[in-house]
Amino acid sequence: GRSRDLGEFRFYPHKSHGLSGLYAALPVRINTAEDGQLHILFAKQGPVSSHDKGFVWGLVLIGLVIAILVMPVSRLITKPLKHLRNSALRIAEGDLSHRASIRSRDEIGELGVAFNRMADRLQSMIRGGKELTANVSHQLRSPLARIRVAGELLQEKHQRGDAGSTEGHLSSIREDVEEMDRMIGQLLTLSKLDIHEAALRPEALDPAAMVQGLLDRFKPMMDQKSIRLQTEIHFPPPFSADRETFTTALTSLLENACKYTPENGMVAVRLAPEEGGLRFAATNTTSRVLSEEQLQRIFDPFYRIEGSAPKGTGLGLAIARKAVEKLGGAIHASQSPGGLCISLVLPSMQGSPGKTENS
Repeated sequence: GRSRDLGEFRFYPHKSHGLSGLYAALPVRINTAEDGQLHILFAKQGPVSSHDKGFVWGLVLIGLVIAILVMPVSRLITKPLKHLRNSALRIAEGDLSHRASIRSRDEIGELGVAFNRMADRLQSMIRGGKELTANVSHQLRSPLARIRVAGELLQEKHQRGDAGSTEGHLSSIREDVEEMDRMIGQLLTLSKLDIHEAALRPEALDPAAMVQGLLDRFKPMMDQKSIRLQTEIHFPPPFSADRETFTTALTSLLENACKYTPENGMVAVRLAPEEGGLRFAATNTTSRVLSEEQLQRIFDPFYRIEGSAPKGTGLGLAIARKAVEKLGGAIHASQSPGGLCISLVLPSMQGSPGKTENS
């Protein structure tokens, strides 16, 4: 086309390679002795080619395909998540028997399995708490009833001026108070182990010396019932464990063995290393043969075998199990030729134990 001259500025029509526009030449002074021109192209894109149109439609098609695929995939994800949410709300409202029915094998399925396991544990804990409350109420009611009857008898004798025969009732009241105090102390120990309120503090211990020290404490009880003691204690120190929890487990097992051994019976105590830890066993003679169900249930709180002669709260072995589990070990009851055997296996705890101490 024709150029257009506007004094010092000149404009030329321009079209090439699909681009059209206006081409301008502007005079500029390079230095005092030389002039030059600045060339500027004001271009606009021409009509879109068929190749560019295809590219645009391809992008649109890809976007549609992605949208079509994302919708069902999002539903596959959100549907089980909504189901888990509804299950959580049902359990929160009190339906502890409800479980999430998610059977997929992906990450959401694993989440469903973990959710149901949590629900099982929660239901077990709540049921156990209710049973414990009921058992505590029942166990405390008996000594309270005896104390009330003894108090009424003391009041009657006091009113009659008969103060000479009150010693028996006072002694009965003292025994019941001691029984209640012992039960409350065991309940506190059991609760403390159950809620894990204190962190374990591993230290280097001498288990052989600790077992021997506890046997010395129970010697008067054994002498009173003419119980023979057989020991097989071989364990080279140190052993790393939390002192208080380890002592609780050993004390509960030895007390149970001494309490339920008949007169002129025998208690056998064994301690030995086992695979990076230790095995402790207390066997006491008994005339009773326990069933497999009884061997499993003797670790339940307040469970007592029918016909057991000695008085007890039924908490000793429950405390032992909690203490052993807190230390990462296992406890087992079995019938042996020597009687009832309660054994535990404990691993040596990892930590920075200090200097070995003897009990």
